[in-house]
Amino acid sequence: MLHKVYSSRIRRYFPNNNFFNHMDKWLIKGSHGKIFVVRYKEKIIGGSVCIYSDDNAFLWFSGGMRKTYALQYPGILAVWKALNDAHERGYRHMEFMDVGLPFRKHGYRDFVLRFGGKQSSTRRWFRISWSWLNKLMIKFYV
Repeated sequence: MLHKVYSSRIRRYFPNNNFFNHMDKWLIKGSHGKIFVVRYKEKIIGGSVCIYSDDNAFLWFSGGMRKTYALQYPGILAVWKALNDAHERGYRHMEFMDVGLPFRKHGYRDFVLRFGGKQSSTRRWFRISWSWLNKLMIKFYV
């Protein structure tokens, strides 16, 4: 479900099932991460993935079937459950990944900012379509 949401609406890279299998094996079983699932009438309608490190919780992925199940608010519930879990575990900060560039309109960023936080773009990368220029930029920054 998240793969469909990310590939069609957000148009960002979304890992395949092997990534989540490894994540389950190494992070979730070690209590360093958690996958949240939103269900309605025995059907998965939303979900999110959260990773924990030091005092921070990182919301890697989240989404929901907001058109089909609009009245159930699956995307909001997925984010809320991750926030609630991070708070119960005692994490001081929740970092929302992939909220977009600060100078472009982005609905997810507006949604996240309603929780009272502030945006800080400290983890940002750009991929350039021209391979020669991309290789040159990697040499400068890596």
